[in-house]
Amino acid sequence: MPWETLLLLLIAGVAAGLVGYLMCLASLISFPALLAAGLPPLAANVTNTVSLIGIGVGSTAKSARPLFRSGHVGLKRQIPIAVAGGTLGAVLLLAGGEEVFAAIVPLWC
Repeated sequence: MPWETLLLLLIAGVAAGLVGYLMCLASLISFPALLAAGLPPLAANVTNTVSLIGIGVGSTAKSARPLFRSGHVGLKRQIPIAVAGGTLGAVLLLAGGEEVFAAIVPLWC
């Protein structure tokens, strides 16, 4: 991989971390950077998702106290919705394949 591409990904990673911390929108920077680096859309999506696990863990750790102080009602509603959405997204991605994914990814493909 050329050093220019590595530099682009390093800068995009730092920017995505900052944007993710401040506004929870890290994928707006990291996903297009991965596409610009030459990854196919599906591989870029998987790489992006795995790379942002740290942001999710940090956000969860930071918001755990307020969530548990407000009782388990919020979590009891949010967890099934998150599991259902993640499962549906995974099934659609696996069933549709890379061609379908590339067709519905906006602008960057």
